[in-house]
Amino acid sequence: MITRTFATLGLVVVAGFAAPTQAAISGIYFGLGDGSRTEQESTSGPVAGHEIHYYDFGSSHQSAAASFQHETLRARSGLQQYGNEPRGSWITADTEADFSKDLVVPGAAGTLVTLPLVLRFDGNVLASGGFFADGRSLSSVDTYFDFTVVDLDDQICGEGCRPRQLAGFGFRGYASFDSGFGAAGRESVANFYWRAVENGQTVDEDSYDYSHNEPGIKGTGETRYSVNTGVLNLNLTSSVGHRLRVEASLDVFAQSFSINGWSNVVGDFSQTFDAELLLPGGGPIEGETLGVYTPAPVPLPGTAWLLGAALLPLVRRVRRPA
Repeated sequence: MITRTFATLGLVVVAGFAAPTQAAISGIYFGLGDGSRTEQESTSGPVAGHEIHYYDFGSSHQSAAASFQHETLRARSGLQQYGNEPRGSWITADTEADFSKDLVVPGAAGTLVTLPLVLRFDGNVLASGGFFADGRSLSSVDTYFDFTVVDLDDQICGEGCRPRQLAGFGFRGYASFDSGFGAAGRESVANFYWRAVENGQTVDEDSYDYSHNEPGIKGTGETRYSVNTGVLNLNLTSSVGHRLRVEASLDVFAQSFSINGWSNVVGDFSQTFDAELLLPGGGPIEGETLGVYTPAPVPLPGTAWLLGAALLPLVRRVRRPA
């Protein structure tokens, strides 16, 4: 049973709890089929993180940013191959961003409070390719996202003990295009699933599943999807004096394989995640910075990876009852 309202006794202030868990990291990793690897990892700001541009057997354009204070994550992973790489070459681009922090609710111990939580998640994925002569291209994008808020002082014990999860959001997405290989033929696949959880109960979810195969037919093509949760409003029920741990991670992994072929693949989650955890009566929590969150997300900026291929949503919303 979901409990959305608890009486708040008096003015409750939520303060930042300084802890080693407070951190925000972005990582970018680019690899070639010969085993060589380029990587960067650093702390980053709320929106503008570091970028890497790599040109050798094709090209990579990646960017990432994370902020625990703003509760934002950004990641973009893009690849292109041009058809002039060694036969059977492949490249990968892995972009990661994550943050972790602790908060504490001070005051008279035992008082129940409800903390409003507002979040959104969106992004675009494209996998396309073709071939020259008797060739083949295969490209794909995997995306993983997790966001959780747990109460460290409210343990659930069975065979072991674990903190109670107050809220969570998860996303898994995949898209691939194969220009054709023998009898397998040209194939397009795209799917994703996301779920929002409040006080242990699923309150919203969405899924998309697409697959198309043309046996024995080779050729140019693409697969794509767009996802946008819109504004999700959750309520966290906890007690004054409890410690809350907030963690989030985003991983966009793109790869491309080519035999006399070309590919253009991108997972663009460059305005992906924003969250605001508020005081019971509204307003910012001490140690948090609001204002990055935008209830009406602006369109994603154009990139070289999307020129000539505007991302039209293929999403058909499938809403299941909570």
